[in-house]
Order: sequence, then structure tokens, then C-alpha cells
Amino acid sequence: MERTGNKLVLNLTGADAMRHVEPNDFISHLRSFQGGFEHSLHSGKVSAAYTVLEPAAEAVPEFFRYVFKSSLYVQALQTTTDQLRDGQSIRYAQVSLLPLPVPTNSTQRAIAAFLDRETAEIDAFIADQEELIALLTERRAATITRAVTKGLDRLAPMKDSGVAWLGEVPEHWNLPRVAHVARCSSGSSIDLQSVEAARTVDAPHPVYGGNGIVGYFSRWNISEGQIVVGRVGALCGNVHSTSERAWVSDNALRLRVSPQKVDRDFLSHVLTARDLNQLADKTAQPLITGSLVLRQRIPAPPMAEQAAIASHLDHETAKIDATITDAREAIALSKERRAALISAAVTGKIDVRGLA
Repeated sequence: MERTGNKLVLNLTGADAMRHVEPNDFISHLRSFQGGFEHSLHSGKVSAAYTVLEPAAEAVPEFFRYVFKSSLYVQALQTTTDQLRDGQSIRYAQVSLLPLPVPTNSTQRAIAAFLDRETAEIDAFIADQEELIALLTERRAATITRAVTKGLDRLAPMKDSGVAWLGEVPEHWNLPRVAHVARCSSGSSIDLQSVEAARTVDAPHPVYGGNGIVGYFSRWNISEGQIVVGRVGALCGNVHSTSERAWVSDNALRLRVSPQKVDRDFLSHVLTARDLNQLADKTAQPLITGSLVLRQRIPAPPMAEQAAIASHLDHETAKIDATITDAREAIALSKERRAALISAAVTGKIDVRGLA
């Protein structure tokens, strides 16, 4: 737990009922129907709800590590688990009749070596793209925070705001609370079965949840020009701005801004910079209340300056977002290529002789 930061369930009783695992064994776990079997690198134990497979002499574990994770095998595995409930165990009898590719040991080793090299290159590229996304996300946040707390004029005289997250702000800026510039209310519950996946004539209005648009609906509960804030769970504090009629679900808050006091897009950027998720109660189901949002003190330049800052940030974040989108698409294509390469190699569609 200290090493990973993750919580673990400690097995304090019933250890004798667990199943022993050795290096190169394979484990059928509770969600194998979604992702195949796991390859063990260690000696240890697993729950009796899991199934442990010991490789036979003609099976090279490094080769079957790819077979059992290939998309073709996972698809075949799913056909053996009709009516499978989420989290139900997969028994050996359910999968033992699935046909497996078993080339000679030397061919298995050659395919495994080939895939080790090829997938390592793909995985390195994916890791680079994920690092790029992380850096761009940090840059995006820093760009927003810098603009909404310091303004665009780097020579402007500054003053101490007295607000920890703001620090110094330009002298001529005001520091009202959100309650002085907007009204807040919760969204309304909605039957997700009534929500369309795409915009249609019968469902013209976007539906906002805590993570932005989740579908489209025939009705709306907000008019143009409001801000949506995720209020519950992992999406607490997410901020989105809508310029059209929309439906806001009950896992989000809606802020109706006073256009004479604050630019909607500027306030949206301010709330993003505030990182409202940090204010949520630290329970199993984090929650942000409307009163908490309304209490937040925010920077308020003159209206013309707010509009200029919002326009600047819209331009800058659009460029960053486009690069992030490109990186995510590259990752998705790389994962598809990786899966296709593994499936082709373990089924003999690629002749790896001389390639490994």
C-alpha cells in the first residue's frame, strides 16, 4: 500500500482455503470474460473464487501470455459465459473446450520474442503520448490559472488578495463571492433510457452530467448561458459552460450568471482554476454543495477585461485541446494496432521466422 498508494484487502482469515500460484501460472479472475487470463510472475495465493491454470510441458508461458490476452481469445471466452453476471467466477469446465493454437515450442518462443519486441515499441510510444497528455493538461491548467488570477497585462500593479488560491491580483480587480454574481441550483433527475446517444430532431438538447454532455433529450431545464458543475462522485468539480438550452442532470449543479456582473466564460475558467474537487467532502461518495460553490471568493476584473481574458483562454485552450485530442487518437490507433498484431501473430497470420 505504501508503494502504490492503493488500498488492499488483507487476508487475515481463511488463508488455507486460498489457491497457490507459481510463476508462469495463469489465473482466471472475476472479470476474465472482459480481459482474458492473467500471467503470474510470482509465487503466492489467490482467492478460491479464482481458477489457477498450470502450463503443460508443450505450452510456452510467454507465448500463451499473448494468446490469453488476445482479442480473439477474449471474444471466444465471452461465448462460454452466457448470462454471466458481473463479477461471477469463470470455471475451468467453461473454458477447457476452447481450441487453442499450439505450434511447436520453438515457434511459440519465436512468436513471443517477436511480440515482446514489437509491443514494447508500441507501449513506449503510448507511454510517450500519455506523458505528453499529462504535460499538456498541466500546461492548460497553468495557463488558465495565470490568466484568471494575474490578467493579461504583466505590468499591472498587484495587491494581496487575501485568498490563498489567488495570491496577488491586479490592484483594480474586485474580489466578490460567487453568490454576488450568480445563482445556483441542482439539476434534475432524468431517465437515462430516454436519452439519445446523438442529437436528433426529436432530441435536440444536450444532456449534461458531471463530465459534460452524456447524450441528448427532447426537453430542457436551463436556458442559454449557464455553467454546469459536477457535484457528486469522481466527477466532482468538473466545470462546463453551455451556450444553448440543455438538460442538467441531478449529479450536477447549474449556475445562472448575472451578465451585468460577470462574463459567463470568464467565470467558467475561474471555477476551473479554483479546482472545486479539492473542496469536496472526503467520503466514499464525494459531494459538492451549491452553498459551497457560492461561498467561493473569485477575481472580478472590469467586464471588458473579463471578456478579453475569456477570449484569450478560449484560443489558447483550444490549441492545447486539439493537441491532446491528436495524442489520444494516436493512443487509440496504437492500441488497435497492438491488438491486431498480437492476434495475427498467435494465430500464425504473421511468419515470424527471422523476425524475432
